Amino acid sequence: MNRFPCFAAVALLISGCVASTEESAPQGTDEADTVAAELQLHAGVNGGACGLSDYNCKLRVEGGNRIAHADNTIDWAIEPGATILDGNGDSLGVEKASTLKFNFGQERVFGGKHYVYAMTTSNHSSGWFPLASVTSADVLGPRVGHVSAHRSGLAKMHCYEIKDGADPQLAEKKVVYDTKEAPGPAGEAAGDYLPRLRSNNKRSVNLIFNTPGSALGGPAIDHFPAGTKFQRLDVPTDSGPPSIDVKLWSQDGNHKFRTPAGALKFVYGSILSKTGDTRVGWMAYDALTSASGCP
Repeated sequence: MNRFPCFAAVALLISGCVASTEESAPQGTDEADTVAAELQLHAGVNGGACGLSDYNCKLRVEGGNRIAHADNTIDWAIEPGATILDGNGDSLGVEKASTLKFNFGQERVFGGKHYVYAMTTSNHSSGWFPLASVTSADVLGPRVGHVSAHRSGLAKMHCYEIKDGADPQLAEKKVVYDTKEAPGPAGEAAGDYLPRLRSNNKRSVNLIFNTPGSALGGPAIDHFPAGTKFQRLDVPTDSGPPSIDVKLWSQDGNHKFRTPAGALKFVYGSILSKTGDTRVGWMAYDALTSASGCP
């Protein structure tokens, strides 16, 4: 496979590697808009702009993770009162907000209806929102695109399941050096990738398309509750082991997140949802516990 370096100032134009789009998200709205200078991007299995592994790729080569309007704004007006679903098609609760943001390339069908993937819902999690309940569904629909992670040819490793708990001290650490996000288990934090207690009083966690901390964005592509089985896969990485370690940072004496605080390991695998759909992506190793009986 041909590889070549790509930095923030160089646009990748690789035909056939990523779904076409009519717009790009505005600079500064998304971590994925600015690629760290030291990270070399190349075409891989999961997309046209990959780093650290051929399976660790941006949702699209150009533009951020969110679906944008023609004017590059990323908030979409919705009809409040629709039910948010998890990756199994089970209810996460009723959406109370009047706008939502949606991740690029993610659409599923539940009960014969099309759903798009929403961020920061009333459940304090991501989740699936009915496309028909988006005010300008006719505009959003053609902009969704399609991006899926792949598992073909990868050997199975150990079976895990999502934990019903999380280490609060680990959750407070940040995955971005000198982040401007406030202290706490959310906002560029390890806690974003651990099973958190949501508004529905249940713990659940995101399945992500790429790992955080390297300016790819760590975008969520699905959401599953504690107890969900996760079949780990033997994924190739640039460093050798079938996992990617993301550096963690804690506060220094100036209350800046600049002190090295270990790493958060991410593993690649698949989840067979209750609807029969197989979802593939990355998950934090600390979000999982050993199990058996993966399908």
